[in-house]
Amino acid sequence: MSSNDPLNQITALSRPSRENQARGKQYKPRGAPTGAKSNLAPIFLFPTTQNRQDTAAMRPSWRTVECETRQPVRTASHTTVERFYYISTKIPELRLAGRYQQAYKTSNTIKRQKMDSNVFNLLVEYSTQAPSGHNTQPWKFENIQDGIIIHPDFTRALPIVDADNHALFISLGCAVENLVIAASKKGYESIVNYPDDPNGAITVNHYKPDANNHTADDLFDFIKTRQVTRNKYTNRRVEDTELETLRTSFNFEGVSVIFLNNKENFEKIIPLIIQGNNLQFQNKQFVNELTNWFRYTKSEAEKTKDGLWTAGMGLPNMGRLIGNLIMKNFVSAKSESKRIEDILQHTAGIAIFISEKNDVISWTNVGRAFQRFGLTATKLGICHAHLNMPCEEISVRKKLAKALGLYQKHPLLLIRYGYAEKMPYSFRRTAEDVIIKTK
Repeated sequence: MSSNDPLNQITALSRPSRENQARGKQYKPRGAPTGAKSNLAPIFLFPTTQNRQDTAAMRPSWRTVECETRQPVRTASHTTVERFYYISTKIPELRLAGRYQQAYKTSNTIKRQKMDSNVFNLLVEYSTQAPSGHNTQPWKFENIQDGIIIHPDFTRALPIVDADNHALFISLGCAVENLVIAASKKGYESIVNYPDDPNGAITVNHYKPDANNHTADDLFDFIKTRQVTRNKYTNRRVEDTELETLRTSFNFEGVSVIFLNNKENFEKIIPLIIQGNNLQFQNKQFVNELTNWFRYTKSEAEKTKDGLWTAGMGLPNMGRLIGNLIMKNFVSAKSESKRIEDILQHTAGIAIFISEKNDVISWTNVGRAFQRFGLTATKLGICHAHLNMPCEEISVRKKLAKALGLYQKHPLLLIRYGYAEKMPYSFRRTAEDVIIKTK
């Protein structure tokens, strides 16, 4: 089954009735081929196309995947997909409420076509509002039958600070979540297909459910106003009720968040933040990579539509020549540590995003979780910004995991939060700049 095949071609089978179980009968779904039956529940039958050229006929072959928990399901011949967990939460007929309900979506009812170009361009526009490391925007979008492919753009990778591309895929995860949210606003449900390797693309399949069974995600309204706010925050405390809202803003398998609210709770990890910062600013390659993505004037930021506009960090326009001279000769590990310590004096708390695994799927889901966190924070009027140095330096990341009591888990994002005035927004490339043209 190709990763491009729409997962709304799934036939989902309910648990066999108690009556049939008592009689010893095996449950056979309507429309399923002979032999596709089982006592186990729940059962998902995945149609696959025998003849890839015959997409109109969509002649399916069938294989059975048995699931007992709301976990992503891996099969040998298909990309890993959040089949059970995601489908059960996003398709109303499949939500689990103590018992399994029937839902049939057969392949011969699906009209396979590309999304309308205007809708596609709109979804891409909202997807690109996602944050990314150094605002590199490492993505390309392709309009395909039944969905959109988000390709990693490795020409915009950060090989020094992000040697394994985990941050790149976190950025892609943020873009994916924006896409899913924006698609819901246009009446689409989405199913995300993850790559199995760090060079693969992410496919988001779309379908239109019954209007009565669809609710648009209200986080859509905050996609364009969310920002990473890098200035000092006030001393105002974030209330426990708002923290709980942030904590429950996402639900992705294997991803969690720890809140260290108030300085007395995060004071013990400040030395690790400083250590990560020192390692980076003592590395000339890191400094060179960072300054390559600095945009020292508004005109430069408007021209490239990417990178870190220094005005967003509270710095004046200074031109590239002077800016590089200052960054490479007067900004040091010591001066940056002093600046970070000052920032932490005005930080309400720190959120640390934890992944159970350290792979592409987990990185992507951390990004999706973080994006929902950021949008929810924006809705609540709470600002956030990265302090990710201890997560980026592997040796320090291990110390951070130990300090937090995380056994074989991975702290991948460290985010400060609080209240502040908005800063100038960074620029984004247009949809035209990031769309792959196909015939």
